[in-house]
Amino acid sequence: MTLSLFSYEDNWCLNDGFAIWGDAAFYRRNMGNQHHIINKTGGHRKESCKSSRLVKDFRYQPGFQVGMAYMTYHTILEAKYLWVREWKSSCSKHDVGKLFFLTDPTFTQDFFNADHASVKYQSQFQNGEVNYFYYLTPRRGDFFGGGWLVGIRYIHLTENLGVEFHKGSHESPYRVHVWNHIPAIQVGTMLGWNPTRMISWDMTAKVGVGFDCSRQHTYWGDVNNTVVLNDYSKRGFSFPLLVGASLSFTLQPWKFLNFHAVYEATYLNGIALAPDQINASSQLPHRIRTYGQALLHGATVGITFTF
Repeated sequence: MTLSLFSYEDNWCLNDGFAIWGDAAFYRRNMGNQHHIINKTGGHRKESCKSSRLVKDFRYQPGFQVGMAYMTYHTILEAKYLWVREWKSSCSKHDVGKLFFLTDPTFTQDFFNADHASVKYQSQFQNGEVNYFYYLTPRRGDFFGGGWLVGIRYIHLTENLGVEFHKGSHESPYRVHVWNHIPAIQVGTMLGWNPTRMISWDMTAKVGVGFDCSRQHTYWGDVNNTVVLNDYSKRGFSFPLLVGASLSFTLQPWKFLNFHAVYEATYLNGIALAPDQINASSQLPHRIRTYGQALLHGATVGITFTF
C-alpha cells in the first residue's frame, strides 16, 4: 500500500534526532449551554443577554505553543505546551424599571425591576501533552504513511462571569469563578501523505477521557452590595470526554529546519462552565455543575529545528 520515495540511507527528509519548535497560535472558543442571564419585563426572550451569545462573541485570540521531540525512523516522542490569551465578551441592557435577573427573583431588591444591567464573560485555556507516535510505515520515507499514538495531557480551563445590576443609586453584583484541572489519557491514529521530498501532510485524530477536578466560587450581593445572598465555594469531580483532530502541513527545505502550519480542534464534554453554575435562588442546594461542553479550535504556525 506504500510507495517508497527514497532509500533509507540518503533520506535526509526524515530529519531524525532531537527537535524543538516554537509556534504562534490563534485560537477560538465555541459552544456552551444557553442561559438567559438578563431579561426584560414584557420583552421577548431574544432580547435577553444569553450565555450562548456571549460565547459566540468570543474572537480568535493569540497565544503560543512550544515543544520538543525525539524522532526515529518509525517513532516520535513529543512534549508540547499551548497557552492562549483569555477570551472576553460582554452584554448590557438599559430599560428603567424593567430588567430582572434570570427567572424573576422577586426576593431580591436590586435584581428585580432594575434600570441597567451588564454581564462580562471571560474564559482562558492552556494545554500540555506528551505523546508517543508509532508509524507502521517509515515516517517520511513512503508516499503514504500511518500509525497510532498514545499519550497523556493536561487541560486547564478557567472562567469568570460577572453580572452587575443597577437600580436607582444601588449597584449589586453576581460573580462566578470556575477552575477546571483535567489530566487525561488519550489514544489516536494518524495518516501521512508525502507528495514530494520537501512537503508532507498529516492528519491526526485523538480520543480520550479525563479526570476533572473542578472548583467554583459564587458571590451574590444585594441592596447596594450590603446584603450577601450567596457566598460559597464548591468542588466536584467528573470524567469528561476529549476528542481532538488536526491537519498539518510541513515544508522541509533542509534536514535541520522545517516550516509548518497546523489547524487543530479539541472538543470537551462534561466540564464546569461559569454560566452553568448560576443559582437563581438562595434556597437551592449549593453545588458544582459539570455538564458543560466546549469546542476549542485554531491554528498554529511556526518553525522546527532538528539537531
